Amino acid sequence: MKIQAMSNYFRRRFALPILLILILLLDGSLQVMLLKNLGEVNYSMTSSLTIIALTILSIYCQRVNLLYLSVIVIGFIFDTYYSRVLGVNLFIMPLICFATRYFAQHFRINFYSVWFWTMIVYLTYGHLIYFIFSIFNLEKPQYGIFLFQHLLPSLLFNGLMAFILNYCLERFAEWINK
Repeated sequence: MKIQAMSNYFRRRFALPILLILILLLDGSLQVMLLKNLGEVNYSMTSSLTIIALTILSIYCQRVNLLYLSVIVIGFIFDTYYSRVLGVNLFIMPLICFATRYFAQHFRINFYSVWFWTMIVYLTYGHLIYFIFSIFNLEKPQYGIFLFQHLLPSLLFNGLMAFILNYCLERFAEWINK
């Protein structure tokens, strides 16, 4: 009986933050692998597993307070470890969760609508990061170069990742919610 209670407590309190931290670490490792394996090509790809996971979990997860708290911590870690501007992802990631939860109330939730919404969120996130970094003069490529040599190849890769992660994260959210 005590083991069951401890298991339920762990599942409800710690499983979501631990999963998000693992996805954040996997995201960074995948990014390094993509940079090394692409070599000397004219395009680049960015892994955004963290954004994909946040979007999908925002739709399926019912533990809203835990989700928002975890997302704020993940945004801070993301900014300090991967980004050059502190506070950008700390603000954008909770905004993604909030907007996703708001819009999820207005459309039918099925596999394809979640995937499509995830791609919309990814494109919006990519543009927001580009424009914010352009304002601070941290990124200087022209918009056409950014769009065709970075964002569209990344969209194809992250679209495939969202397609794969959608089912897994839906099952994980069901496990947390029960």
